[in-house]
Amino acid sequence: MALLNVAEIREKIRALGPRPDPQEVEDARQALAASNASLAQALESIALEDLEAKEKAARDAAERERLPLRAILQLDELHRLYGNLLKDAEALLEKNSSVPVKEEGQGQNLAASRLLDEAAEKKLSELNLCNQSLQLVPESIGRISSLVDLNLSTNQVEVLPDAIAGLANLERLQVQSNRLRILPDSIGLMKNLKYLNCSRNQLKQLPESISGCSALIELNADFNKLEYLPSRFGRGMDSLERLSLQLNSLTYLPPTLCEAQTLKHLDLHFNKLRSLPRAIGNLTRLETLDASSNFSDLTALPESMADLVSLTHLDLRYNQIRELPLSFGRLTNIKTLELDENPLVDPPLEIVQQGTPATMKYLAYRLEASLLKAIEEEKLRSSQQPSSPSWIPAAAQGWVSGVYSNISSYLTSPKASGKEDYLEQQL
Repeated sequence: MALLNVAEIREKIRALGPRPDPQEVEDARQALAASNASLAQALESIALEDLEAKEKAARDAAERERLPLRAILQLDELHRLYGNLLKDAEALLEKNSSVPVKEEGQGQNLAASRLLDEAAEKKLSELNLCNQSLQLVPESIGRISSLVDLNLSTNQVEVLPDAIAGLANLERLQVQSNRLRILPDSIGLMKNLKYLNCSRNQLKQLPESISGCSALIELNADFNKLEYLPSRFGRGMDSLERLSLQLNSLTYLPPTLCEAQTLKHLDLHFNKLRSLPRAIGNLTRLETLDASSNFSDLTALPESMADLVSLTHLDLRYNQIRELPLSFGRLTNIKTLELDENPLVDPPLEIVQQGTPATMKYLAYRLEASLLKAIEEEKLRSSQQPSSPSWIPAAAQGWVSGVYSNISSYLTSPKASGKEDYLEQQL
């Protein structure tokens, strides 16, 4: 299987074409930075008349200039990612080459059947059949009801039998690095399953029944061919903490994923996502989110992401995001925010380049400035129509007053000048 992975990865690398040399990549980075600076200067020089048309023309011209430069950087990133995968596969191949050659085909499957019979007789709780050149998993595996941990990884298995659902006590199932094209529908009957690793297979979909694995804590389906998730995925999965779906072909996520409110780590990088669910803010325990390398498909983010109050690490590199939602100013626990290789307009590139603290500070003051503007507009309307009730709930008056005070003191302090002039720009 290691040899197969090496061949597959090498084929993907060949399909990418030649990798840009380091100097070409560095030149592209510098040219992108120069293009961003040029666009900023062009926007500053635009007169107020015909502002919208001129701004659009300037942005379109800059986008045409940056497109081939970003293509170089994205190609280099693809080579880097596949290069790392190739190293891992080659290391596995080298490791396996020191293992004595096992008998292949039917003989090896018969040997596995004998091992299963022995495991059932001895009521084993753990069974390791990793790297045994297995092509079939016998139906008799369902009789080993005592199993808690089953390792079938690094074989040549194409199908798991429905009888696997007979492993009522199974908590950990490892089937990574096989040739699986589908998981059995019966997997949803495994109510005690906590850890499932089905990465590095050929899965194009997961069974709808997988939501029945209500005890599942960790699911790794990396490096498959998944194009979508089950329509109810996440519903009833009340223990799920870690979900890894990197290196697939997902274009969207079902809204029900956001019902898995115990989720802490979500890895979606290197897919084809066009958007994130609007209800993603319901994942209030989420700590890390990697939505990087969705390239030209991911262009915007939902406002509800600001409700991810536990989020500390957010990776959005290598997408086509132009603007972060106004509500991002509420993400006060962010420690790492990765935004490289996006055509960002707001926050400005010069702020992003200063790092996460500067970016988050900018986003916080951008939000407060917007709130202040809304408050002032409401005050003006109220003064013109005294009988109109305020739009601000009574319970929120204290908080709004605090925001007003904070902004006023900031704008009148020396800190509002110098290096932080960007905080005074018109929003």
